[in-house]
Amino acid sequence: MKTSNLGNGLVSISLGSRRWVALACLVVGVVGSPSAVPDAPPVFEPPPSPGAASYDGIYQWSSGNYLSLHQDGTRIIGTIYFNVDGNFSFPATSGAGVLPVPQLDIFDLMNGQVVGSTVRMNGTRFHRACNVTYDFTFNTDATITVTRFGVSNTAAADAAGISCSAIVSTEPTTLSVPKIRFY
Repeated sequence: MKTSNLGNGLVSISLGSRRWVALACLVVGVVGSPSAVPDAPPVFEPPPSPGAASYDGIYQWSSGNYLSLHQDGTRIIGTIYFNVDGNFSFPATSGAGVLPVPQLDIFDLMNGQVVGSTVRMNGTRFHRACNVTYDFTFNTDATITVTRFGVSNTAAADAAGISCSAIVSTEPTTLSVPKIRFY
């Protein structure tokens, strides 16, 4: 890695055949903050090294359901997007109206730490009622082999008499999830 000061707070960073220009900055602390540490540099996740895999993208979780992954260094966050048809309604926040909703858009959230080409994703599903753990293995053909590792009820699911194991078992234990959009 080679760095060059270009002046005006800009720094050139060269890694192999790639070159980036970045704004150099330094955190000096917050005035009046007892926890401020003068001249303490910010902590940033380093960029992936050239040639390192990025698993960012949109994947087809199942028919009509999508997985969106966003990677920052070795951390990944993911959302599973799906919608549910039905006869739902929500009271208006002001006034006396009720909004009819024939289809709900739902997002399940999870995150994990990338180790090589795998990540263990932990999060909640089904209106945050179920704790889930999946093992993701990123394959060279732009698919992910997703294996459900664990599922448990939250206190809300227990109070409602819901079985998360029964809900999650409607999906296969192992899925092959293709990438359909690259970032």
